[in-house]
Amino acid sequence: MRKTLTGILFTLGVTTGCAHMSSVEKFSDKGPMQLVCDGKDECEAAWGRALIWVTENCPYAIQTQTDSLITTAGPAAYRPELACRVTRAPMGKGKARLLFGAACGNILACQPSPEEAHASFYAFVNEGMEVVRSDAMADAQREADKADATAAQDRQRDSEEQDADDYRAAQREPEAAAPAKPKAAPVARAAR
Repeated sequence: MRKTLTGILFTLGVTTGCAHMSSVEKFSDKGPMQLVCDGKDECEAAWGRALIWVTENCPYAIQTQTDSLITTAGPAAYRPELACRVTRAPMGKGKARLLFGAACGNILACQPSPEEAHASFYAFVNEGMEVVRSDAMADAQREADKADATAAQDRQRDSEEQDADDYRAAQREPEAAAPAKPKAAPVARAAR
């Protein structure tokens, strides 16, 4: 009986341990959505929003925070709370991919599920990137409008200068184009 009880407890311990390990293995950076930032401003905004999301939504304390990695402590065994990890992977030419992963130590369920956390993370960070993109587009539009206005001013100035040159040339033309008036022959005066 004692052997049987020990066997059952050993089996239960191994099974529970394996189940715990498999839930930790779900700590994956793969999700249905990916975040790609383009340019320093957009990538910095995305990374800042990623840190905010992790701070506000992952109950464990931040364990690592660098320019390319944010991780929290955990997950604690048998607990449903999520431990989170975000990595920033450079793609070249100023682009980077942000990868989010989450896992808990509960074999039955995480709160929220890693999929729900991923969708929430994606939406929050993407919203911040959209603001940066729209600001960048607005800045680009302002620059384009400024360039158009400058070009229009240059064309107007060139046109006015050409008109002035044409006017001056027209004023000189009558003198050059008019036939020379014959000089009056000196009138001989009669002697008296």
